[in-house]
Amino acid sequence: MSRNLSLLIISIIFYANTVFPANQDKDSTNTDLTSPTAYQLIKYDFNKSLSDGWDILRAPAHFTEKDWVITGSILGGTALS
Repeated sequence: MSRNLSLLIISIIFYANTVFPANQDKDSTNTDLTSPTAYQLIKYDFNKSLSDGWDILRAPAHFTEKDWVITGSILGGTALS
């Protein structure tokens, strides 16, 4: 349990550092209007996740016979293991 908590905390710190990098070279009063805000990034990620999720759900409608064989093999192998 503590290992999972440690990994979660490390992941949050890593994510926070990539989304909100500390930029030592800029003046804190100088605002860059071209960089996205945290809200814009979260909104973009949420919308992109919904779009990708919808595409994944619709994908089986476009499967060929070969795709169904591969999918069945993967599901069967997983069930057997």
